[in-house]
Amino acid sequence: MQIRLPNAAPSSESEGSLLRHFVGRQAQRERFQKLLAMPSGSALPLVVVHGATGSGKSLLGRRVLTELNGALPDRIAPWFPCELRCPAVLLDLRQEALVHDPLCALQALRDSLEIECPRFDLAMAWRHRLQEQGSGPGLWRTEAEALAAEAVEELADYGPDELPSAQPARFATTRLAGLLRGTKLGEWLQSREGGDDFLVLRELPVSAFSYRLVLERLADDLHKNLPKRPSGACRLLVVLDAFERTNGREDAWVRELYECLAPFSLILVLGRERLDWAKHDSDWGKAKVCEQHPLSGLSADDAEHFLTLSGVDGDTLRGSLCALCQQGQTYDPQALGLCADMARTLSPKALSELPTTATPFAALLEHFLRALPHDDRGLIEQLALVPHFDREAVRACTMLASRWDWLQALSFLEPVELDWYTFSAPVQEVVRAQKTRKESEHETWERHWQGRSKRDTDRFAALAWYHAWCRKPEEALKLWKVLAERERSAEQRRGHAELLAWWEPTGLERRKPANKIEVEALSALGVEVGLSQLGAASQRRAIWCQKAALNAVDEKKSPQLWAAIQNQLGDAYTRLQDGDRNQNRARAVACYESALRIYTKLELPQQATTVRGRLGGAYLELAHGSRKENLTRAISCHQASLRIYTPEKFPQEWAAAQSDMGYAYTELPGGNRDANLAQARAYYEAASRIYTEESHPIEWAVLQERISILEWLQGRKDEARLLLERALEIFQHHGDLERIEHAQNTLQLWEPTPTSPIHRPKPQVAIFLVLMVPVAFALWGAIQLLLGRLHG
Repeated sequence: MQIRLPNAAPSSESEGSLLRHFVGRQAQRERFQKLLAMPSGSALPLVVVHGATGSGKSLLGRRVLTELNGALPDRIAPWFPCELRCPAVLLDLRQEALVHDPLCALQALRDSLEIECPRFDLAMAWRHRLQEQGSGPGLWRTEAEALAAEAVEELADYGPDELPSAQPARFATTRLAGLLRGTKLGEWLQSREGGDDFLVLRELPVSAFSYRLVLERLADDLHKNLPKRPSGACRLLVVLDAFERTNGREDAWVRELYECLAPFSLILVLGRERLDWAKHDSDWGKAKVCEQHPLSGLSADDAEHFLTLSGVDGDTLRGSLCALCQQGQTYDPQALGLCADMARTLSPKALSELPTTATPFAALLEHFLRALPHDDRGLIEQLALVPHFDREAVRACTMLASRWDWLQALSFLEPVELDWYTFSAPVQEVVRAQKTRKESEHETWERHWQGRSKRDTDRFAALAWYHAWCRKPEEALKLWKVLAERERSAEQRRGHAELLAWWEPTGLERRKPANKIEVEALSALGVEVGLSQLGAASQRRAIWCQKAALNAVDEKKSPQLWAAIQNQLGDAYTRLQDGDRNQNRARAVACYESALRIYTKLELPQQATTVRGRLGGAYLELAHGSRKENLTRAISCHQASLRIYTPEKFPQEWAAAQSDMGYAYTELPGGNRDANLAQARAYYEAASRIYTEESHPIEWAVLQERISILEWLQGRKDEARLLLERALEIFQHHGDLERIEHAQNTLQLWEPTPTSPIHRPKPQVAIFLVLMVPVAFALWGAIQLLLGRLHG
């Protein structure tokens, strides 16, 4: 068992430097005081603070968060009395993973709190076990999560009468009991409710571990284990910073987060724009549900006070610097910070050459850089090209130790995590816009990170790859594809997930692709995201990537690229399991047909054949329209593909088409039923020539499952059960969860014997029915499908 402790908080030194110069915001202070003082039983609203970049939203959030966690630097007067304080967590949406996968946000929330969450940890450990079968031990961020994973592994095969809740005395002598002694997880597993819960989790397929299910378990843990405030409703503050990064694409999880945590938590959203959720649900327009507060610049008095705290002496100098930062009746906090940097750093002559009227931040920064000594300017220009850096990276740029202290005092230096920093986005944009020396510096940084890298997918390799992308994107994309395919093929899902995060500093998903290589990169990212098996959120992200790439391509100018992306978009819709699955299949069909039209027109038979095979598979599962017509189209697509696919040149594709056509004839209603079933058997026998248990175990098992249905329909029920049970063994061995669930449901419909491998006593019926809703719906669907076959 490997344990990885959570990322430490940003350096208190850099955070303290920012907060020591925090001024004003009296209106926000008073509102937060009222919210934190709301009595128990009150309904806490969602609080939105919005304003332009540089208006101080993030600093306001950190000010509140730092004080509530009891970590205010010395000499800073507190805003809130001790009785109003509670735990506070920051979710920074600048991290792509938090935007696209809400389960990552829940994990980050849980990891930031120093409390135990046994229900959440058990669910996530089970989900991880189902996803990571066969890929070795996982890396866990906290010791509690590692213990939950170990408990899941050890108890996975226990019967209901062997669990800690049923045999507490015997369990007390086990090694696991020693590890769990004194923990909330141990208490939970030894309770009757916890034992039943464990049995329920064990029965769930991975598809049932939805965001909502996991969120409700986390909310239950937090409600039970957060510190009590008998007189206050708020026991937790959750700050979501940079909310504009969602772009309205993936923000539904935030609404659900509020709905589940609102009884005891205050959710603070920081972003550039007002939320427009009221357009879809009028309740979000009510102040008691959603408060929206604009945040503008500082007042004149606060601006002067800020400069005084920053060590700027002299009324004349402070007045002239304030004049540079004026925006109407207020003053830009970001520009004020830069002015304080200039007052501490530049010579009186350089200060006298500053403009005398309000000046945009970019122009002020350029003046600052020009006035700096050559080495200092070069240091900032080099570091601004890096997504994030540490002290060793700074040492590689300059051997002067004093420059590190100087950097620490700059207003635009932002902590990322312990000992890692970055420059604020506006600073990076200004410096990166300068073309001189850019490529050579990227090459220098690439060599630096490569020299520190220990393996080709670690943090330093990711930074080296980023600079390679900036220099030669075509080569970088090829390298990334090779690494991603290698990690995915080896089922190293954690390594594969880390590779998906490599694109975050490129901003590829946050803007329209600028050229063909960026379109290809965005589509390639969508493909790997879709194949990552990280749940429905990853499939929605894959669809978004393909749509964004498609919107940047002109069908007439680049028809082949356009068709390729349509094909990938069809694959993404095919894999999407949540929402209206029939609608997903219908969209997949539309995408494949669009791609097929182009490939046929361009006379590209190989590409057309590939798409026809996928189109046939989509029609096979399509429930919209006439079932007979859809199956007939599926057969037609596969028959057309067999003009290219031969068993000698394309054995796997040929066998897949044979298997699909056998299934289509098995399902085909009307006509000569016996003839259709005889045709299905002939196709299955043909596929069996390629799909053997030794060479293609999963495909062979799928084929046995399909043949078992044919045997059942023709009255050979014992043979059907044997075939399906053998297929189920293969699915279980390879951890194919969706097929395991489908095969188990079919066996249950076929009245399994007491010795059936799926026969298990079930936990308490009430709890089982509540948490097994996804499986219940799947079972209902399987019943309807079987009835349709019997009466077709």
